[in-house]
Amino acid sequence: MTDYVECLSGDAYDDLDQRIQSMPEGEEEREVLEILYYSLCDEVQVDDNGRFVLPGSARDKLALDGEAVFQGKGTKFHILKPADSEASKDKLAAMLAKLSEGKEFFNPVSLANAPKTPPVTDNAE
Repeated sequence: MTDYVECLSGDAYDDLDQRIQSMPEGEEEREVLEILYYSLCDEVQVDDNGRFVLPGSARDKLALDGEAVFQGKGTKFHILKPADSEASKDKLAAMLAKLSEGKEFFNPVSLANAPKTPPVTDNAE
């Protein structure tokens, strides 16, 4: 179980919908995604002031008692309790320490570089 509620932008949801629709009918993975994203998701409306009301099921899942933290994730964001937000900062610090291990200088932006392509090997005998 996650300690956050994940919210998708309209474009991200449309992209996910297209990917689900392109999967073969009857495939177990498609059925799981259909249930998760068509049956169990809540659509929320944003008012003119940029506010929305978090559905009761989401508030209950997080056991929110008044405060929540929003964490941006590109085309989505997570809503979580302040204490869980602090835990995610600790997790980030541990991941950064691992990734920078043995490097005198480490810039996290370097993680966004395109992955290196594996060398081409000649399998001819």
